Amino acid sequence: MKRISIAVICFLSLISGAQAQQKKAVEHNESSFSKIGPIVFKAIQPALLATNSLLSSSKNKKLELNYSEVMDKAFETVKNLSLINFIDNWYNTKYKFGGTSQHGIDCSSFTNTLLSSVYGIMLPRTAKQQFAASIPVSETSLREGDLVFFNTTGGISHVGIYLVNRLFIHASSSKGVTISSLDDPYFKKRFIRGGRPSSELLMNAYL
Repeated sequence: MKRISIAVICFLSLISGAQAQQKKAVEHNESSFSKIGPIVFKAIQPALLATNSLLSSSKNKKLELNYSEVMDKAFETVKNLSLINFIDNWYNTKYKFGGTSQHGIDCSSFTNTLLSSVYGIMLPRTAKQQFAASIPVSETSLREGDLVFFNTTGGISHVGIYLVNRLFIHASSSKGVTISSLDDPYFKKRFIRGGRPSSELLMNAYL
């Protein structure tokens, strides 16, 4: 019985000693980390933040770059990411007379969709109604988001949205959603005027 008791006491002493050594090692490691950890983290923090920033903005930068290549404008100056994303999502959507979705869309439905999605402006359905609901804007005073109207088949028959540098986006019957220039001979000859949606005219358009 005594032998068993002595053995148990020795075994417990060994366990206690091992636990003490383990605790000491853990305390040493914690102490070392408390001294080195913050220094290391401080050193790598800028790199981590830069990496996260690049990852989070990579898509937007890609869209900005694509947009600027088409627009002939430095991407650093393009700030309207909502417009950039809209163009990226809709570009090359096929044309469909009376269409209202990405399965096919016509010119006036496209301008309505763009202005409502990007600027929160709801337009009437047809190009003629949109013409009536906008105040006249001269060719030299056009700015991003303005409507541009054309006589392609008689009267107010085509409409697009002005972007920058005399370029506009529209749903073309031959190319689908695309970007064209006001200096293109076809559109230059058929351009009527620009238009800026007016809250008062819009109200009258729905009466």
